[in-house]
Amino acid sequence: MTRSVAVLALGAAGVLAQPGPAIFDEVAAKVGLSFTYQNGASGKLYIPEVMGAGAAVIDYDADGDLDVVLLQGHPLSPDAPKASGLHRLYRNELIPGGRLRFTDRTEGSGLGGTTYGMGFATGDYDNDGDEDLYVTALGSNTLYRNNGDGTFTDVTDAAGVDDERWSTAATFLDYDRDGDLDLFVVNYLDFSVAGN
Repeated sequence: MTRSVAVLALGAAGVLAQPGPAIFDEVAAKVGLSFTYQNGASGKLYIPEVMGAGAAVIDYDADGDLDVVLLQGHPLSPDAPKASGLHRLYRNELIPGGRLRFTDRTEGSGLGGTTYGMGFATGDYDNDGDEDLYVTALGSNTLYRNNGDGTFTDVTDAAGVDDERWSTAATFLDYDRDGDLDLFVVNYLDFSVAGN
């Protein structure tokens, strides 16, 4: 589907010029990015339901092109069915195939958790040459170590970086300049379903 993008510009006479031709095409389904985000909307107006989850682009398999990781939500109401969706990992097949195409590689990757995902930080926290992922969520966060073979391992407990509050964003940075990546996590509201 082609969608028009309205770009407003003032002409020489100070009059708004007409929008130009469409400059973006919706190609997600054509290239294999088939994903439906579930915000868990219950009608009870829980604050997290109006916030979308993040996406990360990461060269997880070190083949030279950017792959995509998409986070999922789930119902928050205690009487709602349990989470049915998983976070998804899509491998970019551009380099070996010569055309843009994504393949769902979630199964067997070690990713695919069912937290109410919010955002990501990507970085090589263990200095082994592979990009690792930190997932922020409403509830427990997760640090995934990239094993360098197309799989990830949840090392949250071993690294001591869980945070059960509502974390919305994070970044890796070397704030103390010791050569190692540190982790900065941003938390949002003190939210609970019972206290909504």
